[in-house]
Amino acid sequence: MSEKCILCGNEGRLLYSGLKDRLGNDDREWSFLRCAKEDCGLIWLAPRPGPEEVEELYPENYYTHEITRETVGRKLIQKAKKSRIGKALGFYAYLHGVAPGRLLDVGCGSGYYLNEMRELGWRVEGLDPDEHAVRVAQEIYGLKVNLGTLEDIRLESDSFDVITVNHVLEHVLDPVQLIQECNRILKPNGLLLVSTPNYDSLGHRIFRDRWLSLDVPRHLYLFSEKNLKEMARSCGFGEIKLETAIRGAREVFLYGLGVMDRLREMGKLRILISNLFALAFTLVEYIGLSVKKVLGEELILMCRKDG
Repeated sequence: MSEKCILCGNEGRLLYSGLKDRLGNDDREWSFLRCAKEDCGLIWLAPRPGPEEVEELYPENYYTHEITRETVGRKLIQKAKKSRIGKALGFYAYLHGVAPGRLLDVGCGSGYYLNEMRELGWRVEGLDPDEHAVRVAQEIYGLKVNLGTLEDIRLESDSFDVITVNHVLEHVLDPVQLIQECNRILKPNGLLLVSTPNYDSLGHRIFRDRWLSLDVPRHLYLFSEKNLKEMARSCGFGEIKLETAIRGAREVFLYGLGVMDRLREMGKLRILISNLFALAFTLVEYIGLSVKKVLGEELILMCRKDG
């Protein structure tokens, strides 16, 4: 376990060990190391999987590759996400108040988000390394989606107004290279928006190795406010803003409590009580953001390429 930190080159110290894949897709045991340099603190999976292994870590029914069914309830929720309420709850990916332009979604999965942004007036394009997800995005939504990684496809420089990287950074083998490539293909003054789990969150502080967002072995890196901002700065971005949001707090609480995977087996009363406690946890985290802004489950990085 002598692997070095990709951000600063320092050694890693053992944080957690003996972790198993919660989805049962892999029966190996995994560990997380944390950079020994205090003002870095990057966390990474050990052993690091090789490029040929990464695809095998995902089950065929992984959630980002599913076709999202439209229901009345989902339509109401999606409408709320695009409103001021959505911004307050951390749904920054809907780019509230930003004039539509050309948008690229890195790791777009089956394209549901891209389809919504197109409906809001954006000229959208996506990419994903999963062949099935790309086929769904193309055939179901009629989207322009490239098969492969951002580094492989080599899109034209200075060509996008906005790039969104929504819960992708923690999955890639080289997050530094990905952010550098985003800088290259953004137009001058273009906006990069990244969302990724926050290891300084209230959920991680409470549940530790039961924190849902560890998600071994698919999450290869975990970030904090400090090291994510520093990485963006080192990749050439100037104007950098970072916030945390409560999105996912309910699931984090239920998983940490050990009931998320058993909800369907539980009686209605126990389900109700569990969800009420999860709601209380979410409210506590939301209130906590006013005191300590880094407590949210999700990091939201917004940075602009220099003009």
